[in-house]
Amino acid sequence: GAAEPASRGAVVATLAHPQHRNAIGTHNGPYAIYRAVGIAKQIIDPSRPLDLQSTEPVVTIGPYPSWYNADAIVALDPWGAMVSAPDSA
Repeated sequence: GAAEPASRGAVVATLAHPQHRNAIGTHNGPYAIYRAVGIAKQIIDPSRPLDLQSTEPVVTIGPYPSWYNADAIVALDPWGAMVSAPDSA
């Protein structure tokens, strides 16, 4: 519920290191389906790490006060898409 990413801390949804997870769900949403199919069809090398360069959103959305409601379930990480941005917190 913190309004600043530095106060809130990182959302960690890694599949490789489950002992570090603090999130429920997959770390890359719908992309996980495409990645799984690509791996199953042997089109994608499962050992290749994800490339997060150029993943910034096309438009800025929010932040909205509802994103920081400590009594609500958060269905998104407001700063997750900006993880590779040069000025991200």
